[in-house]
Amino acid sequence: MIGSSLTKTAGRPLPSRFITFKKSEIEQSLSDRFEQQLNLYPDQSAIQLPDKRISYRNLNSVANRIARALLQARGERLEPIALLFENSDSMLAAVLAVLKCGKIYVPLDPSLPQTRIQFILRHSQAELILTNHLNLVLARELAEGRIPSINIEELDSDLSGENVGLRISPDSFAYIIYTSGSAGQPKGVTETHRNLLHNIMTNTNNLHISSEDRVSLLRSIGAAGAARDALSALLNGATLCPFPIKEKGLGALARWLNDEGVTIFTSVITVFRHLVATLTGEEQFAKLRLIYAGGEQVTKTDVELYKKHFRDDCLFVNRLGISETGTVAYYFINKETRVTESTVPVGYAAEDAEILLLDENGKEAAPDSIGEIAVRSKYLSPGYWRNPELTEAVFLPDPKAGDKRIYRTGDLGRKLSDGCLVHLGWKDFQVNIRGHRIEVTEVETALLGHPNVKEVAVVGREHWSGETRLVAALVPREKKGFSADDLQGFLKNRLPDYMIPSAFMLLNALPLGPNGKINRRALPTPDWLPLQRSANYVAARTELEELIIAIWKETLGLDVVGVHDNFFDLGGHSLLLGQVVSKVQTAFKLNLPLNALLEQPTVSNLAQIIEGSLRNESEFVKPIASVSRPPSLPLSFAQERLWFLDQLEPDTAAYNVPTATLIEGQLDVDAMEKALNEVAKRHEALRTTFTVTDGTPAQVILPEVRLTLPVVNLSHLSETESEAETHRLITEYAQRPFDLSEAPLLRALLLKLSHNKHVFLTIHHLIADAWSIGILFDELSIFYDMYSAGKSSELPELPVQYADFAVWQRQWLQGKALESQISYWKQQLGDNLSVVELPTDHPRPVRQTFRGARRVIVLPEFLTAAIKDLSRRESVTLFMTLLAAFKTLLYRYSGQEAIVVGSPIAGRNRAEVENLIGLFVNTLVLRTDFSGNPSFRELLRRVRTVCLGAYAHQDLPFEKLVEELQPERDLSHNPLFQVMFVLQSTPVSVINFTGLTARRLEVDSGTAKFDLTVSLAEQGNELVGCFEYSTDLFDSSMI
Repeated sequence: MIGSSLTKTAGRPLPSRFITFKKSEIEQSLSDRFEQQLNLYPDQSAIQLPDKRISYRNLNSVANRIARALLQARGERLEPIALLFENSDSMLAAVLAVLKCGKIYVPLDPSLPQTRIQFILRHSQAELILTNHLNLVLARELAEGRIPSINIEELDSDLSGENVGLRISPDSFAYIIYTSGSAGQPKGVTETHRNLLHNIMTNTNNLHISSEDRVSLLRSIGAAGAARDALSALLNGATLCPFPIKEKGLGALARWLNDEGVTIFTSVITVFRHLVATLTGEEQFAKLRLIYAGGEQVTKTDVELYKKHFRDDCLFVNRLGISETGTVAYYFINKETRVTESTVPVGYAAEDAEILLLDENGKEAAPDSIGEIAVRSKYLSPGYWRNPELTEAVFLPDPKAGDKRIYRTGDLGRKLSDGCLVHLGWKDFQVNIRGHRIEVTEVETALLGHPNVKEVAVVGREHWSGETRLVAALVPREKKGFSADDLQGFLKNRLPDYMIPSAFMLLNALPLGPNGKINRRALPTPDWLPLQRSANYVAARTELEELIIAIWKETLGLDVVGVHDNFFDLGGHSLLLGQVVSKVQTAFKLNLPLNALLEQPTVSNLAQIIEGSLRNESEFVKPIASVSRPPSLPLSFAQERLWFLDQLEPDTAAYNVPTATLIEGQLDVDAMEKALNEVAKRHEALRTTFTVTDGTPAQVILPEVRLTLPVVNLSHLSETESEAETHRLITEYAQRPFDLSEAPLLRALLLKLSHNKHVFLTIHHLIADAWSIGILFDELSIFYDMYSAGKSSELPELPVQYADFAVWQRQWLQGKALESQISYWKQQLGDNLSVVELPTDHPRPVRQTFRGARRVIVLPEFLTAAIKDLSRRESVTLFMTLLAAFKTLLYRYSGQEAIVVGSPIAGRNRAEVENLIGLFVNTLVLRTDFSGNPSFRELLRRVRTVCLGAYAHQDLPFEKLVEELQPERDLSHNPLFQVMFVLQSTPVSVINFTGLTARRLEVDSGTAKFDLTVSLAEQGNELVGCFEYSTDLFDSSMI
């Protein structure tokens, strides 16, 4: 089933227009061959772009006009000409123009770091730059006044589009293409017209390329392999179909292949893998006959994916292609081919190429042994531009004499009994990353330019995804302040993205071998997490961010991702980003532009883009800014509602928020009290009281508040007595009401259980939320350490305070912004939100008393894992799955088809308020339709749709929603909903006082705000939580 030719492999008929490429036809120029195709197929599409079609006639005419402008400027002398274009029809026309003039083209990729482009420009000695409007400014910057440029979009209108008619020798150089070099800089690989035509001949005859074919182009033709693929299409009358993968992303690739009727998909294997990951199984690929892969090792899994997703008459072709040799081996696979080993062979030698395996002494290796792959041929590259020493080192004369030479590839391989070659990896200091052959010494040289890098070793290591990735082991001059962000930023200005390591390791010294050289095999295994990434870690603040983070974790293979982590700094690359975009588009049912993510590839930014798309809102939302401080300031909407409830029930403690922490160790009580006051000094919310001005509630910020930390000594009691008294005091303190006009609205208490054990209790009302508790303890520990050790520790000043947010919220939430939010919620909730009729033990009282109790629940590890697995499979968050299950329970008990549940949301979807203590939490009203007896999978889809819509419209405060919907007021229950569901996703602060250990304690305040609240949180591998219920309605046995 395997052979060196297509007919031998497939037994399928040749394309009707296929014409064998004869050996005699390589004795001409590339431009001659192109003009022959022009004569055969003048009106055939040469290039098919998403928005335009260019025929062979049009392409030739444009190329001729550029060639004439070039000849006017430089004459007919042989010289390098730089081409500065994106991967477009302009680039291809410019390539043909340079070839028609008998000159040498040097491609410059404008997306590369400018320092790298400048090196190529200087080293190639290019005499002129061809470019277009888009890249003209860059061209002039690169030229530095030394090199003239021609803008091909501003050519003289009198220039003729007829062929220039120059005779070009087949021995003339056609291009200089720069690849990664071992001396710390790129090296220029040269090629002649004859050699390129020979390689195109072998491609044509092996792949049966004809004018019927439509050939994909995904890579820049600044890469030698992509240039050969493009020319193989254009020199056979085929249609070349460029796909802007960086702009469109992988999510659009499968559809594009179908829509464009691509027949030959040329791709490095990494792109193929990412493409397959986006497939649904419904794609047809009716016209696709060849998947032409390579660039990296192809595995048995890759072949299995090909067999699973593509038609029986489509073939998979592995190959061995090198910039210096062209494609020298092919391996054809069909659906019946059996692959027994993990690595797929690269195949059999192409025409006029002989593959050798050499031992350490440069002699042919013994049969069945591993050796360095070498290629013997008369059609090898002439060598490296302006680098005779390197050329002499790797291009060897043939010991058998004659006109052939031998190129040593630096790759390892072995031959099967029938002569088929198996590629075993790269020798010495070469690594292949996403189809790019990289000399790691070039990466090392760049890193050594960093002022804090003393020593470095770069290696290629297999990532969990199966990809090979670069890892840099560093010995720093100083470890302090050394971060991955710093290294990534340093390299981005010097190296292409595929040459930037995915992981960095800090070592005290590099391991050495007996000869004193670096022993790269002894380097430790990387953990694939960026250096010091956790320093700026911020957890998901919303369910939307949680869902995005789940996609990032799966794609990147990470356990932890923060909302501000840069995708590329986490080891991602453009192909993986395309995979993320595809998954996000599937999960959220929207089109997402890849470009929108490239400049700021963070979870936070992606969440904002999705929110805007979901609510079809493109208006600019101005940032939160600091405002003046008059004697009184408006309340936020959330504060206003709690203030109003306090006026109705002035002596209730239902909305008190108690937090208890067990602290073990030698506690410095004085330092703790000072730290508490330092936090209050920093956050205005802790110095705020509430009053009424002209009939309107207002907040008053005091310049100073003195917080005391009273100590209750329980150390004289027995353990049982101490535990009972602790519980009594916590409950008593938690149920003590606040007077909102009196500061402070934060109380603290310290219970001394023994000389080294204390319970630290804080209770607040109206000024903070659960997220704020994490901030409180983070800062409390910093200031405690400062005072207890007599050190100074200053935190950066907060740019805004809570009052600034309250003013911003009221200014922004009006007009169109308010109308858009209200319109969504009115449509979503309808006119009649009925109470969820659960069976109760007691009739509902006329007036809600807020008396309540709790019942603890634990979902064991196996069940938690199964729920998470279901969530991943259905592309929903853990919250969505648990909410669907809870609503199903309510549906079964109530029999109502519309189940309405409230759920809190952090309300911190703006960067300015992340580190602010204040009351930002909002409540979402989530209505789910159970009509039609949906399956649980269908219910999950409904819940996801409801949740995503709610997240996109979360800025409407619950208080404003109640005001707009105007439900009938009933003091017996809350408006809009009576059942609450909570999955705690607020960041759990690590309570870290120096010399102390601390952990949170559960506090039961004996209250219930709603009929029923189910609250869960992840603890280890389990879900732990409680049912909080109104004792006016339910007995414990009912719960």
